Amino acid sequence: MELKVSKQSVAINEVIYDGSVEQPIECDALLPDYCPDIVKILKCGISPTVSSSTVTGDRLTIEGMAIAKIYYTSETPCVRQVEYKIPFSKTIDLRSAPNKPVVTVDVTVDYVNCRAVNQRRVDVRGALTLSAKVISIKEETVVSGCEGGGVQLRQNVVHATEMTGQCRSPFTVSEDLEIGNGKCSVGVVLRADVQANVQDFKIVAGKLVVKGDLMVHVLYQSKEDENDLECTDYSLPLSQIVDCDGVDEDSVCMVELCVLSCDVQPKADSDGEYRLLSLDARLEAMVKLHRHVEVPVASDCYSTQYDCKSHRKAVAFQKLTDVVRENIPHKMSLDLPENVEKVMDVWCQPDQTGWKLEDNAIKVNIKFNICMFTKMDDGSTMYFEQPASVENNMSAQPSSGTNFSPKAAILATSFAPMGKEKVDIRCDILVSGCLYSDFKRDILDQVEVNEESPKKKDFNKLYIYYTDPGETVWDIAKRYNTSQNAIWDENSLESDELGEKRMLLIPII
Repeated sequence: MELKVSKQSVAINEVIYDGSVEQPIECDALLPDYCPDIVKILKCGISPTVSSSTVTGDRLTIEGMAIAKIYYTSETPCVRQVEYKIPFSKTIDLRSAPNKPVVTVDVTVDYVNCRAVNQRRVDVRGALTLSAKVISIKEETVVSGCEGGGVQLRQNVVHATEMTGQCRSPFTVSEDLEIGNGKCSVGVVLRADVQANVQDFKIVAGKLVVKGDLMVHVLYQSKEDENDLECTDYSLPLSQIVDCDGVDEDSVCMVELCVLSCDVQPKADSDGEYRLLSLDARLEAMVKLHRHVEVPVASDCYSTQYDCKSHRKAVAFQKLTDVVRENIPHKMSLDLPENVEKVMDVWCQPDQTGWKLEDNAIKVNIKFNICMFTKMDDGSTMYFEQPASVENNMSAQPSSGTNFSPKAAILATSFAPMGKEKVDIRCDILVSGCLYSDFKRDILDQVEVNEESPKKKDFNKLYIYYTDPGETVWDIAKRYNTSQNAIWDENSLESDELGEKRMLLIPII
């Protein structure tokens, strides 16, 4: 007798690393010669970005840049700004070397402290949290079919999702932006907030055409009066072609646009007036590729002719249930501090994003800081900051084993003063991420029969059996040492599940 066991390889998304590490940030620097002396530091913030994440063997190396922006006042009450670029690098040991690694890295600011050592020197100390997840696309060998020896296989189809790869495509955007009528000429750019948002994408011949918007908010000093601050906003269309090896119409894509760096400077127009802003931004389009698959596997077996042995192993599967991209408009009213004459700028910085299951819904909690520059009654400039949060039920539906790592980006912030006591604020928050269902199945990876131990049985008999609710044809066939197909044919059944009580004829083969 020849026993033919068919096996196949199944691609499994195995998490090699999922954790966080701290990255200290330190900077001790002098002011540039063109900057006036420091009298009072108003605000120091750190804007970190990850420029690369590379896996070599069993080590993950993360490279990035943290830009420390310091706002201060000098002998005059107007706001000054200086920034320092602080590169960082972190290496993380993985538990094994991944195959075709898919890497996700998020970076958040833990804290930042800044002090003026003297009027020309600043000392910045802070820490970042680098949250990394590394997935290995490994292969598991499982039994998919068996012929001979009277072997009966309980075959199932597992509906899962393979992560087939990750593509990155850096690109640059350079534009001259005109200052609108009624606004002052540009003296010094104090703050530029640039966010990218995916609007649509299309798969064309192994490539991904990504379209989106680049939203730019600029706070600048008037060239005519440095105490006068102006805000201006722009929305620029984006389009980028990303080469994605293996992408086709069956691919399910998670697409992100990330701003790696941005420089906005005043520029003179044809009349010699500084009514242009020169924008130079480096961006990256990142694509995670998935493919839904139906995997035929065997979960149980027996032989109607011989004693049979099998070996099972628990295999972890993952199914992508939704690609989440949901906009959350949030409005709030904020009490202003005393003696505020004018609100000059308001922006929101995301802090932490979490989620939980509540009442069979996915609820995200987004914590952020409301930041503002104000002009006081005495003519001075002050900076204020207040924490805020928003909870929102997502439209995506949870399933068993829900796995979600949401990211929140604040695309735009607008404000409207309500007298001298309150300011109304609106922020547009984008929550994105992949929603997975994680589950395990016991799968056969080995089947053997013992030809020296045949089973004794009475052929050509027919039994009558009364089922109990919840029984399956497979369980009954295994108990009577017959085949599942024989019971189906004898009773004109179409499903393994029997449901309510009934009578079955059990043929012995």
